[in-house]
Amino acid sequence: MIRRRRRAEEDHPSRDRWLVSYADFITLLFAFFVVMYAISTLNEGKYRVLGDSLVYAFRHDRVVSPASHGAVPSSMSTPPVRVTSSAAEQLRRQREQKLVGVADKIRSALEPLVETGQVRMKPSARGLVVEINASVLFAPGQAVLRADSIQALQAVAQVLTEVDNAINVEGHTDVLPIASVQYPSNWELASARASSVVRLFAGGGVAAQRLSAIGYADNRPVDSNETAEGRARNRRVTLLILADPLPEPEIAPPVVRHPAAGASAGGHREPSLSHHDIDVLLVEDNPDDAEFTLRALRKANIALDVVRVEDGVAALEFVLGTGAQSARAGARLPRLMLLDLDLPKLDGLGVLRRLKADVRSKVLPVIVLTSSDRQADVREAYRLGANSYIVKPADYAALVAKLGDLVRYWLQVNEPLRD
Repeated sequence: MIRRRRRAEEDHPSRDRWLVSYADFITLLFAFFVVMYAISTLNEGKYRVLGDSLVYAFRHDRVVSPASHGAVPSSMSTPPVRVTSSAAEQLRRQREQKLVGVADKIRSALEPLVETGQVRMKPSARGLVVEINASVLFAPGQAVLRADSIQALQAVAQVLTEVDNAINVEGHTDVLPIASVQYPSNWELASARASSVVRLFAGGGVAAQRLSAIGYADNRPVDSNETAEGRARNRRVTLLILADPLPEPEIAPPVVRHPAAGASAGGHREPSLSHHDIDVLLVEDNPDDAEFTLRALRKANIALDVVRVEDGVAALEFVLGTGAQSARAGARLPRLMLLDLDLPKLDGLGVLRRLKADVRSKVLPVIVLTSSDRQADVREAYRLGANSYIVKPADYAALVAKLGDLVRYWLQVNEPLRD
């Protein structure tokens, strides 16, 4: 009897077995949502890089680009210099933070008008929008600034002198027609009001090249024109403080060349590299870092002829005119070398050691541009004869400042050794 009772107790199914299946189900459900989240998360930095690339692609820049088996001259514009996604994200955050600071200062300057709803501020995809009701600035049908509005606008101008963003000043009206001698239509009135604000800003110290006056008349209402309140809201002057800084002046950009070891597939080869005077030899294997450096040079407004090689052996061959670059034997040295340390075939310290040991190349100024901040690398680079050592900063603006100052010194201030 005892044995039968034990067998019956052992055969009785457990009531908690459902927990095993439930736990498996929850685990699978969790994994499913993790995968769904991963594939739905977009890399905003890469999309911003794409947008910047499209803009730069249509600028009138000159380039000699590499072909699959060599390098041939290209008549196309300079290919866009891509920034790594982390750098693009850093730029975006910096611009956002700067606009937040501008918004806080303008809100403080116009606080009484903001509280009464006569000034509205909001972010947009293009930057910061500041809407000022026209009744604050102008008498009805006029484009001369009221005396009591000038002080507030001068306070705004003072804030705008502290940044370098481009500013669009837009004039808007309601749909009620105007037919005065001075303003035959709302187009003239809207444009004149925008111009009045622009003149005040320019007189207050805002650089004129940053300002644009635009008249939209009644074509961009923000409220209904069917009511008096709506028409009053539509009569306004809008300040659009663009997120991007003022476009750089058109200068000769860095001309990027890739030395070819032989003829290309079409039988062509770079005709002028063998004895061409080169400003900068960029030794960098990472294409993102190379293009990041080129963008910093462009931002620093330095017109350069740049050759880029991707490994240490190619750098030595180009400088010394040996191996694949034997056609350069006897050619002038580049005026400056930007040298990464982490290179294939021969690392940067090995390149530096060979360059400074050779009587032909020991006078070549070398700036080490690397991500390594190890003191051992810094000491060894200086011991081998490096002229400068720069750790690549994550901050794009810092790279522009550092690289621009150094390259400007070596190419424009320093007196080079002449043949």
